[in-house]
Amino acid sequence: MKISRIAQNKLAENEYTAKVHIRAKEYAPNHEWIAEIDDSILFRYNIDLAIHSWGIRDISVVCKDIAQTHMLISHYNEDGDVVNTEDKPISIDMAKLKINYVSGNGIYVSNVHIELNKDLTIDYNNSEIDVVKGI
Repeated sequence: MKISRIAQNKLAENEYTAKVHIRAKEYAPNHEWIAEIDDSILFRYNIDLAIHSWGIRDISVVCKDIAQTHMLISHYNEDGDVVNTEDKPISIDMAKLKINYVSGNGIYVSNVHIELNKDLTIDYNNSEIDVVKGI
């Protein structure tokens, strides 16, 4: 079974780290600023196996880290020129993201999709982690 095709290190029993690329973009309603997250983050997760006497019944991934990254906010004037740029730290509670399982070969985290609210907080209702799951 392929556990991951993304760089990962085994930490404790069933605990792994994965380095994935994370992107998000939010525009001000009147286009006076654009906020972007474009970074690679490293986070921890567990692979839990539901095992029965006849074999593995299910595999699930549980994320439990707070990922630290940054958001670049570019402010524009009325002519569309960049006035200033701000680099703001942001924390993402990976445990609050939905897990979206997709069919594939092995089990590994493939993507992280983040949506931002207009106030530049994480929209956890619409953000998710894609996990490939299959044999």
